[in-house]
Amino acid sequence: MTKEELYELFASRFEREVNFYWAEVILRENLVPAALDIALLPDSPQAFRAAYALETAFFRHPETFAPFYGRFVSDFSKAVHPSVHRHYGKIVAWLLKRKKVRLSVPETERLAETACLRLVDETSKVAVRVWALEILDLLAPQVEWVADELPAIAERLSLDPSPALLCRLKKRRKSQ
Repeated sequence: MTKEELYELFASRFEREVNFYWAEVILRENLVPAALDIALLPDSPQAFRAAYALETAFFRHPETFAPFYGRFVSDFSKAVHPSVHRHYGKIVAWLLKRKKVRLSVPETERLAETACLRLVDETSKVAVRVWALEILDLLAPQVEWVADELPAIAERLSLDPSPALLCRLKKRRKSQ
């Protein structure tokens, strides 16, 4: 299957069960690079569908994605589609928590900047903000400005949080 055929597959009718099929196709046909490219398309429902299928495949077989761990991190900052942000945020948080990627100082700074922008952007979906907060907590020991600014940002977020963000903020407080 080619990248173009995968794109057309993502254009087909979308249902949750179909996503599991797409995840299998990505793994079976070795289409991870193609799906990663599609996930970066702006203003395309196929971008969301590619990211969703990648996340599903990733958490079923994370070791299969080892050659692409760094690409998930770099693409986190490049992704334009808001729905892609959630899926990539979840994957990047997993990678950081398990220390699966080694980042240069510029890569770490770029990741922190992107996560911070998504966290404070009130138009970001709640799940995007939750994963951005998780990423920033994981980067705080390495990025001085994150360690300095995150407590104030978290305090501001706690003034009127959604239930999901409130849960993440409580988890954050317990771990400190």
